[in-house]
Amino acid sequence: MTTTPHTPGPWTADLTLRKNVYRRVHGEGIAVADICDAGEYDESMSNARLIAAGPELLSALQAIIDRGTTKLPS
Repeated sequence: MTTTPHTPGPWTADLTLRKNVYRRVHGEGIAVADICDAGEYDESMSNARLIAAGPELLSALQAIIDRGTTKLPS
C-alpha cells in the first residue's frame, strides 16, 4: 500500500476561538487546519473534531484494506 505523507497523529482540536473567527487542529505542535467559525458554533466544533480524527480514520481504513475485506471489525 502506498502512503501519503501527512503530519503524524494524534491530532487534537483546540476548540477555543482565536480572534473570534476560527478553531485550530494541531499535530506534533504545528497547525494542521484552521476551521472558520462564521457564527456556527456547533458546526465548527464538529468540523474541528472530525478533522482531528483524520489519522485514526486513515489507520482504521488501512487496517480494513490490509485484511482484504470490506467487513468492519467488531
